[in-house]
Amino acid sequence: MRVRESFLRDLLRLFAWYPFRWLAERLPPRLAVRVFRALGDAHWAVAPGKRRLLARNLGRLGIAADQASRAVRENFRIHYVSQLLVFFYSRLTRTSLGKLAAVAGLEHLDAALAQGRGVVLVQAHFGPEQLALAALSLLGHRVVQIGCANDAGLSAVGRGVSLRLRRRYEARIPGRIIDARESLLPALRVLRANGLVLTAGDGAGWAKRLGRHVPVTLGGQELLFPVGPGRLALGSGAALLPLFVVRGEGTPFTVVIEPPLARPRGLSGEVAETALAVEFARRYERRLLVEPGFMRFLELFTPSELLVADASGQGPDDTRPGSPGPCAPS
Repeated sequence: MRVRESFLRDLLRLFAWYPFRWLAERLPPRLAVRVFRALGDAHWAVAPGKRRLLARNLGRLGIAADQASRAVRENFRIHYVSQLLVFFYSRLTRTSLGKLAAVAGLEHLDAALAQGRGVVLVQAHFGPEQLALAALSLLGHRVVQIGCANDAGLSAVGRGVSLRLRRRYEARIPGRIIDARESLLPALRVLRANGLVLTAGDGAGWAKRLGRHVPVTLGGQELLFPVGPGRLALGSGAALLPLFVVRGEGTPFTVVIEPPLARPRGLSGEVAETALAVEFARRYERRLLVEPGFMRFLELFTPSELLVADASGQGPDDTRPGSPGPCAPS
């Protein structure tokens, strides 16, 4: 969720990262999730303009008004959960993980790993983005996640407090996060060792797009998705499996690993990469229509932001081919 910089925003940052953080870290993870969701409810109650914007954007996806109303409130909640769960990832154990999230679809992952060429797990900005990294690492897998912390537009407090401390906490997460703007050799080494690479496959995020993007359709709207995940899998020989963090039944969340995206027969190069991006968009759309409130950056689902009228496939801000996706804010 994009929040405008302001003096009030900086005060809330200072509160979140100092007295509130110290209190939250002492809570059991499931209780902490309830507290974070309550913060989302409080924000929802005082932000009628944001509520209207999110409802309009859900309407663009074809979400009915009654479902959209519930999804808007859930979107506020999931923003706070996603941002503040970083306090807990480094302290999770396999036991405490089981109280926070289940992992489904491990049979698909095991079958892919049996091929011995590693697995690229492509996920959307959908629910807590770093939960899968922590969960799969705690299950004994060697995992890296390709990310991109962005300080563009942040205030001095945003850079010096929020971003600085977030990076410190992210460095403690089981697994490793590598910067999409730097060399991807660490990711390739992990794949060669039959490990896992997590990367974003949707067009959400802030700032500059990295690498080639292609037009896809989501909820009847056209936007750009990166081809980087498909390129990484095709170039390395790794399997390409979609992964989504969804609402759990016995736990707050479930990390779902889906069957692999099939390599396009008779296609290669950019055509094959495009086909994989389009197929991932179809998988994502099915999840999104069931749980639209989990969509991060829902406020950007407008013609002036994520949606495009003329999707040429290569944005003016692209910096290099093959990068896995856009930068996301801290």
